[in-house]
Amino acid sequence: MIKIKIWGDITSKTSNIVESAVSSLIDEQEPIIVILNSNGGTLNDAVVICNLLKNLPNPLITVAMGNCISAATLIFNCGKKRYITKDTEYMLHQPFLLVSDTINLYKIKKYQKDLSKSLSIFKKYYHNVNIPKEKLDLAFKYGEDLILNYTECIKYNIATNIFKNWSDLFKNEHISINDEKILLFEISDILIKEE
Repeated sequence: MIKIKIWGDITSKTSNIVESAVSSLIDEQEPIIVILNSNGGTLNDAVVICNLLKNLPNPLITVAMGNCISAATLIFNCGKKRYITKDTEYMLHQPFLLVSDTINLYKIKKYQKDLSKSLSIFKKYYHNVNIPKEKLDLAFKYGEDLILNYTECIKYNIATNIFKNWSDLFKNEHISINDEKILLFEISDILIKEE
């Protein structure tokens, strides 16, 4: 089994660690568990991580603990099984650009085009959820933060299960823990180590 722990910002370092984790897979039956506690990060790096994970035949389980915000929601949605703790805050919103430049009309139009493209990318990762259109419009059309609790996440098929503890998850997903190694890839402090 491989655990990938993403606690913190989603950056190019994060996508590099995820790539290292998936490249160490031995067989197609090996489960991957991605544990998320993140306020988001860059859309491009989240998409890279999503592509790495979604194109694997391995069972993929995502677990949201604490915060699952913005770009982190894209990664969470990739899980075939998606667990959420009762105190997790799940939040999505329009993509945004950090601009530290003088703005003119040409740049405004370019930024608007870039944001529209980012929003299209963002939306395609919500095809498997049942969030009501009016709620999605608040986030994607009108720019308001859409914050959902764990019961709403279950109701809208964002999460498939409530996370109680690891032994419960392993039992539900038929993961046997024996003498084999569990590889843990941590993003929070950019360490790769074995448990």
